[in-house]
Amino acid sequence: MADPVALWELGCDAHEFSQEHHPGKLLEASAKVTYVVNRKNCAAASMQWLDQSELRVEELAEASHWPSIDQPEALACVLERALRS
Repeated sequence: MADPVALWELGCDAHEFSQEHHPGKLLEASAKVTYVVNRKNCAAASMQWLDQSELRVEELAEASHWPSIDQPEALACVLERALRS
């Protein structure tokens, strides 16, 4: 039910931001970050960067781009585990 214009504008803003900044580097500079990913649907270049980064990477198998909608219970478990560590 998202507003398609708002999503388009968000995508444009994200693209513009990433032309001058590396979003992953900003995440690495944050206090404590856990990146939740499904390796099967993540680009190889992204996975290579994540594997070499200092971010904590948690895999959520079979997750789509919207695990909070598709797998809320599984995502909650991953997040709880990250918060406890």
